[in-house]
Amino acid sequence: MASSPTILKQSIAELLAICDKLREAYPARSFALDGVLLGDIGKTLAEADYFLKILSPKQQQHNAVSTHPDNHGAKIELRVTMQDSIFYMGVTEERVPDYYLGLKIKHNGDLEEIYNGPGWLINEYFGFKNKQIKTTSRTLDIKRLKQLNKDPRANLKIRKRP
Repeated sequence: MASSPTILKQSIAELLAICDKLREAYPARSFALDGVLLGDIGKTLAEADYFLKILSPKQQQHNAVSTHPDNHGAKIELRVTMQDSIFYMGVTEERVPDYYLGLKIKHNGDLEEIYNGPGWLINEYFGFKNKQIKTTSRTLDIKRLKQLNKDPRANLKIRKRP
């Protein structure tokens, strides 16, 4: 597993170069690196950097659990992006994970932690308890998530590996 992040970082650079070539050839298209492929890359990098275990894609309530003794088994909603927003699924009280971990993959393959804290704080801050919200997905602005990550109530974190 130690070599996986290195292989992933090299592969990200190659994939981004391909995307750049395609955008140059077809300027009307974005050719963004996103979707399932980006999620798989991010989950693999996060599993190497944090004390967490990625769960089966069939898991509905959360997609990872903590493996650290301080919060072993805690439910984690892990979301990854390369853009300026992160997709978040838990908008109802019954879908609130114990922790929300929002990460941005930089173009060099490094992870930037955008938010690492309690899931309830995300719901409270973004008003997800509002009964007028009909959808189960929202796009959250990275700047707002970074601000929220500094909130003293967000002091409970998923631990990083040494």
